[in-house]
Amino acid sequence: MSGVFITGSADGLGQMAARLLVDAGHQVVLHARSAARAEQALRAVPQAQAALIDKPQRLVYLSSGLHRSGDASLDDLAWERRPWQGTGAYSDSKLHDALLAFAIARRWPGVLSNALEPGWVATKMGGAGAPDDLQAAPKTQVWLAVSDEPAATVSGAYFYHMKPRETHPALHDVAVQERLIQACEVFSGIRLPD
Repeated sequence: MSGVFITGSADGLGQMAARLLVDAGHQVVLHARSAARAEQALRAVPQAQAALIDKPQRLVYLSSGLHRSGDASLDDLAWERRPWQGTGAYSDSKLHDALLAFAIARRWPGVLSNALEPGWVATKMGGAGAPDDLQAAPKTQVWLAVSDEPAATVSGAYFYHMKPRETHPALHDVAVQERLIQACEVFSGIRLPD
C-alpha cells in the first residue's frame, strides 16, 4: 500500500477520496488551510495523519470540464484588469490546475502527473441539483493515485471517470506551461525544483 497526500481534503471530494483510500488500506495525509479545518478533516477520516512530503511518485490535479473555457493567455492571472466574474475565474483556475499537471509531467519524468474532471456533482461547489454521480466522482482520483493498471500509470493525461478526455489545446503548449510556472514563482517566491 502507498502513502497519499490529499490537498483540499477537509471536506468534499478530497475527503471522499481520503475515505476510499483509507478503506483500501492506504496511508493518507490530509491537508487543510487552518488548524480548525485540519481537526475537522481528521475527525472525518481519523485513520489519516498530518506529515511533510518529498517529491511524490504521483500527482493528481482536480480540474473541471470548465477548464476548456479558461483564458490560456495568462495575461490577467490576478484579475486586476477586468471585473470579477466567478465562472471565468473558476474556469481559469481549473485550466491552471491542468496546465500544472502537464508541466510537471514534462519536467519531472519520474513522477506520474495527471489531471481529471470529476463531473458536475452535488458538493458545496456544485450545488444540490448537479446531475453527475457523486459516488463516482472521487474514484478517478483514487485510481490515478494508487492503481498499478497500465491505464492509470501514465503521465501528462487528462481523465473523466477513469477514461481519457479531450482538453483545452493550451495544456500541450510548453510555452503556456512555462509562463504559468514562472507566474507561480513570482506570486509565491518559490521556484519549482527541477
